[in-house]
Amino acid sequence: MNMDLGKLELEAELGVASAQFALGEIYENGEERDYEQALAWYRKAAINGYADAQYRLGKLHEQWHSGMGFYLGSTVMLAHDLKQEYERAVDWYSKAADQGHADAQYALGRMYSRGQGTEQNYEQAVTWYRKAADQGIAGAQFRLGEMYKYGHGVAQNDEHAEAWYHKSASQGNTNAMCALGEMYELGQGAAQDNDQAMTWYIEAAKRENAKAQYRLGQMYSLGHVVKQDAHEALAWFCKAAMQGNADALEIIVKTAKQGDHHAFSALCNIAKNGHKGAHEIITVMAEQGHAEAQYVRGMMYWDNSSIQNSRAQWVFNWLLKAASQGHAYAQLRLAEMYFRGNGVEENDEQAIFWYRKAAEQGNAMAFNAIDKMVKQGNTHALNILSEMAKAGNDGAQKIIIEMAEQGHMEVQFQLGGMYATGQGVALDFQQAVTWYSKAAEQGHVEAPFLLGWMYDTGRGVAQDDRQAAAWYHEAAERGHVKAQFKLGMMYTNGRGIAQNHTLAWAWYRKAAEQGHVEAQYCLARMYDEGNGVNRDYKQAIVWYHKAVEHGHAGAQNNLGVMYANGQGVAQDDTQAVAWYRKAAEQDHAEAQYNLAGMYANGEGVAQDHEQAVAWYSKAAKQDHAEAQCDLARMYSEGRGVAQDGQQAVTWYSKAAEQGHVEARFLLGIMYTYGRGIAQNDKEAALWYHKAAERAHVEAQFLLGGIYATGRGVTQDDKQAAAWYRKAAEKGHAEARFLLGTMYSYGRGIVQNDKQAAAWYRKAAEQGHAEAQYHLARMYDDGRGVVQNDKKAVVWYHKAFEQGNANALDAIYKMVKQGNTHALNALGEIAKNGHDGAREIIIEMAEQGAAMAQAKLGWMYNEGQGVEQDDALAVVWYRKAAEQGHAIAQYNLGMMYDEGQGVPQNYAQAAAWYRKAAEQGDADAQFNLGVMYDEGQGMPQDDAQAVAWYRKAAEQGNASAQYNLGVSYDNGRGVAQDYTQAVAWYRKAAEQGYADAQYNLGVSYANGQGVVQDDAQALVWYCKAAEQGYAEAQFNLGVMYYHAQGVPQDVKQAYAWFSVAAASGYGDKAVKSRDRAAKQLTLAELAEAQALADRYIQQHSSQS
Repeated sequence: MNMDLGKLELEAELGVASAQFALGEIYENGEERDYEQALAWYRKAAINGYADAQYRLGKLHEQWHSGMGFYLGSTVMLAHDLKQEYERAVDWYSKAADQGHADAQYALGRMYSRGQGTEQNYEQAVTWYRKAADQGIAGAQFRLGEMYKYGHGVAQNDEHAEAWYHKSASQGNTNAMCALGEMYELGQGAAQDNDQAMTWYIEAAKRENAKAQYRLGQMYSLGHVVKQDAHEALAWFCKAAMQGNADALEIIVKTAKQGDHHAFSALCNIAKNGHKGAHEIITVMAEQGHAEAQYVRGMMYWDNSSIQNSRAQWVFNWLLKAASQGHAYAQLRLAEMYFRGNGVEENDEQAIFWYRKAAEQGNAMAFNAIDKMVKQGNTHALNILSEMAKAGNDGAQKIIIEMAEQGHMEVQFQLGGMYATGQGVALDFQQAVTWYSKAAEQGHVEAPFLLGWMYDTGRGVAQDDRQAAAWYHEAAERGHVKAQFKLGMMYTNGRGIAQNHTLAWAWYRKAAEQGHVEAQYCLARMYDEGNGVNRDYKQAIVWYHKAVEHGHAGAQNNLGVMYANGQGVAQDDTQAVAWYRKAAEQDHAEAQYNLAGMYANGEGVAQDHEQAVAWYSKAAKQDHAEAQCDLARMYSEGRGVAQDGQQAVTWYSKAAEQGHVEARFLLGIMYTYGRGIAQNDKEAALWYHKAAERAHVEAQFLLGGIYATGRGVTQDDKQAAAWYRKAAEKGHAEARFLLGTMYSYGRGIVQNDKQAAAWYRKAAEQGHAEAQYHLARMYDDGRGVVQNDKKAVVWYHKAFEQGNANALDAIYKMVKQGNTHALNALGEIAKNGHDGAREIIIEMAEQGAAMAQAKLGWMYNEGQGVEQDDALAVVWYRKAAEQGHAIAQYNLGMMYDEGQGVPQNYAQAAAWYRKAAEQGDADAQFNLGVMYDEGQGMPQDDAQAVAWYRKAAEQGNASAQYNLGVSYDNGRGVAQDYTQAVAWYRKAAEQGYADAQYNLGVSYANGQGVVQDDAQALVWYCKAAEQGYAEAQFNLGVMYYHAQGVPQDVKQAYAWFSVAAASGYGDKAVKSRDRAAKQLTLAELAEAQALADRYIQQHSSQS
């Protein structure tokens, strides 16, 4: 032996791995053990790649780490070397397993399965179990069967599980045998076969498999598969219990507590085979929470309903533990202790509580105790009796019925509830109504509410809103909160009672003030919407907040809306998002939709289309039609999600099927263009029709087009006209134009030029270029309207500005026909840089057309469409003027008057003004009057001045009206006449002429030519002052200061004096302002200054 050892040591020293491993085993297991040497040689062999050594090291690591230390005599040394690490076990197992070591493969699979030393990985566990199982390792075969059975790391497959169990069981693995028994018993992975199940259970049980022994015990106990045999069952339970099967031991203990002497004997045998005796077993079970054991421990010191005083607390504690776990007898005994004050302080409520618990489990003694207490008038006992009656207890039911018939209100109510719910008695709604009514008649609060609910829902009675409202009202008047809320709902909806939002508000408020959350929400909505109460956003906020304190999702959403809109609170998108989120997280669809919108638009949160899609999806899945439609848009446009036409169609379809109008329309679009679905004109027409019927304007318009073209429908001009009309009546510009065209040509409708013109006008006023052109033609030709060149030109011009080339041709044609309006329009077009228009005007001017010459002169004068050139302006004005063109004559007069393009020459100016004036040009008449007035270019002549002012004034020239008023006021060129002065001042003032407004104010203030009227003076001063007229501003300040025509207002006076000063009125305004300031407090002065600053910005002539 020593020679063999020496040889082995020599080989080991030479690095022979097998010798190193063998030497390690000798040191580990030999007579003279040396664990340190054993471990050293194992490590050398393992490092040299010897799989057995690697496996052995892995096992040592695993066993030590799991608390199963290898050879306890060496704990210090092994603990120091192995470091108790599963990771090292996995490392060594992996090395051995990679070399095909079957036991290592099995162990490695186990480590992966349990997640020890590595991340739990069922797939890896299966891989290594399979490798070991293929090498015949029974344990691995069993574990692989388990993985298939439970679908861990592989697809669940009972057949594969059964196959591997068979392989393992054939090698004697008792766990596999037991598993096969279960599969045959249950028909899992194999045909159900009770004989095979028994065979495998018995085989495993004979080999001391505790679980199999327990299963056999169950089968004999229940008579399952085998004939029921309590003795045989007990025998197998004992075998299992002796091996530590807790379930088997529990059954034995339970049977023993039921008085079975065989079970007691078995318990004793178990105690003899490793336990400290039945008493100790029961103690352990009790301490572990076993109710029966706790009861037995408590009852050890119970003697004839009395307790040894020294053990009272001890008994109470154990009985309480058992009772709390539902042990009926423990509950009974605990109730007796409370009822009698035996070992604890007497307490009827606690006694009733535990009697009830026991009685509910059928304990007759407990029920008798309750019955006795009821008859003594105990309310708590009555409640328990009622609950027992509902549970079907005959004795309880009998007592309840007797008491109800004797007129006990609460019992009548509870009996009504029993009949209404079928608890303890046959369901009988008529009886429920009868007993609820009796209780209600005695003033019971809840009974009328439940009667109302029965009529409201038609539960057991014919549905009757009137009866429901009446009973709700009865309960509400008695203060029943739910009834008050329900009554509010009835008033809101006008169900069973005349709709009355004010009364609804009143009842909601009563319920809300008592904390009814839904009522708080409804009350908030009434304030929010102004139903039944004046709209009050702040009150709405208050009540929404009360509801959200209880997590009401609708209130959270509506608070979000309030913040989003700034209603009752400062507008705050961030807060809106926060409240939407709270509601959305409660699956409130509207809030989810609103939150999605915030993400989509970047309001209150960073724009995030992916989040928008996520929340739209949540709402859409709850059938929120708006969300479905918007989600479809996101898919259609590829925002926040990959573009997907099919998904868009899917969600449009869902929304459309719910009647969502926009979704119906957009679904029609998808069919029209074949987006996400096969192109189909008929389906498109169908969905347009559905949307159009719900007043979708664009759908109505497109449907008109479909009927007009016969695309997807039979062509039908009448239908086209009908749908165009619907869209047109709702303001659709293109539909209005096309309807006008159908009237114009009599397509699908009786031809009617007036109607055509009317619809063209509507579209034209919306900026529709083609309609503007057609309307212009109607005015041009006098079709459907009175012929009117001016209006024709206006609409041609508008059409041209939007790019309608035909309109320019039409204007040119009218210009060539000598139409002044057309020429002006052409000038405007030229002014805006249109070369063609400018060239047309130049060409016509050069061809001698006076109005074109006049227009060209104006263009040069103003630098509009051509480079500004006064000399050329004079040239062209002269050419036109010499042909008698009045406006050119006036303009040429202006050029001489102001010395533009020619030397200043008042005589020439007057001459040309006169030519234009004699043709009725009001501006020329006024200017000629001014020249007579001032003696410019002719002798001064007040009478001539007045004569020409009058001609211009009578044509509405405001300046002439004002000057004529001044002439009457001063008596120059006409007899002084204040009344005439006022008349002409008024005409000019009403046209906004500031000087006239001021003079009219002075006339009213002084009572010249009109009855003195400070209020009217104030009105006209104000109008002039607002145009920056300094004198009027000062006078306005004076009137406010001295309360003339208005209550005194020193702040207003200060403000207008300040404006007058800023407008250059001088020191008088400054002094008046400072005098007013002295009469104001500092606070008033600050307000007055703020008012003055605003007025100066708005009305100062210097601003």
